[in-house]
Amino acid sequence: MRALLDFLQYYRSLLVFISLQLLCFVLLSSNHSSYRSWLGRVLDESSARTLYVSNNLREFFRLKHISGQLAEENARLSYQLYKQRQLLDEFKLREYASYDTTLQSEYEFIPAKVVRNSTHRSNNYLTINKGSADGIRPGMGVISPKGIVGKVEMCSEHFATISSLLHSRTWVSAAIKNTNNIGSVKWEGNSPLYAKLMHMPSHYKIQVGDTVLTSGHNAVFPPDLPIGVIHKLEVKPNETFHDVDLRLSTDFNTLTYVYVIKYLRKSEQDSLEQATVEYLDNVR
Repeated sequence: MRALLDFLQYYRSLLVFISLQLLCFVLLSSNHSSYRSWLGRVLDESSARTLYVSNNLREFFRLKHISGQLAEENARLSYQLYKQRQLLDEFKLREYASYDTTLQSEYEFIPAKVVRNSTHRSNNYLTINKGSADGIRPGMGVISPKGIVGKVEMCSEHFATISSLLHSRTWVSAAIKNTNNIGSVKWEGNSPLYAKLMHMPSHYKIQVGDTVLTSGHNAVFPPDLPIGVIHKLEVKPNETFHDVDLRLSTDFNTLTYVYVIKYLRKSEQDSLEQATVEYLDNVR
């Protein structure tokens, strides 16, 4: 109360002046129609502006609410689409693993989900959500529903890391489909969509559009798995090998599910090859 009295005392002259101005304004507007008309217009415009601002604020908060509802609906639909893609990928993997009875008898396919992936480094790796507890070991091959992916490098109990085909030290033995033309596939560190088909002698008859498959000349990948399609071919005079660009079958940018390949006869093959090496060394 004391503060209010001090305020009135301090601004008494200004308050008296404003009161007199308001009084004069009211007297003028009550005695002259032009002032009443002007005052009415001012009040009408003020009311209209107030109503306009109020409606805009109401619409703004309404739109904010609608936007929140749309965001929730979008999230729900995105999740449903994600689940559908999961089911589709899993179906493709099961279909791929079961199409060949020879593969079923010699290889076991362990499905896994990619939880981490890189594509733009010089040495790219993937991490999957399966590990030693699921029977995965270093050295096993890894494929996608569309083609080869890479090789298992290290394992923990529930995870494994994979050096992908997009790695400077990854080489894959390859063959042109329906021919005996054998070469090697290597990524040169550029686009994750393309690699080089190496060691294809210049007398080999190959052409753009030819399919390149795994040759089966190792214990990592079974034969006839897709690697890619010849995208560009250049034959240089007096060169020993073709210069071949390969468009990879696997899209590493969208990789979600993979299969780890367990070669059931690997121990037998490794033992025989090791024994052969030791025998030949002793003979010499």
